[in-house]
Amino acid sequence: EKDQKHTFELVKYLLEKNIEPYINPEEDAPRANIAIMKDRLQKVQFLIVCFGSVTLEWVRARLLEGDKLAFEVHNPLKGMVVYLAPPRKSDKDFSIDLGALKVHGVNNCEGTLPPDSLYQLLTTLQ
Repeated sequence: EKDQKHTFELVKYLLEKNIEPYINPEEDAPRANIAIMKDRLQKVQFLIVCFGSVTLEWVRARLLEGDKLAFEVHNPLKGMVVYLAPPRKSDKDFSIDLGALKVHGVNNCEGTLPPDSLYQLLTTLQ
């Protein structure tokens, strides 16, 4: 609920690019909607986590859980993306290191995302 506005903007953007997004309900506990997330991870190539008002720890937990569940459903992801939404983040929040997991960031903290930057990233990762 904290980042619904940014999530809806992201969904609109993806739909305009003919990319069908699957939205997982936001919960405090990463495993709260496990069945829904497993089902959706069987259908996608990328996991995009919106990082607006939530904490960095929340984002990390979602990425780790998403990678784990994608492995469980035998659908290795082609990429993991953190969509940095307003408000502005500190420099440490731009570096999300999850060890072997490669996480790409798309910075829209200022609300000035170049129109095709996310789409270009997703096509590059394919």
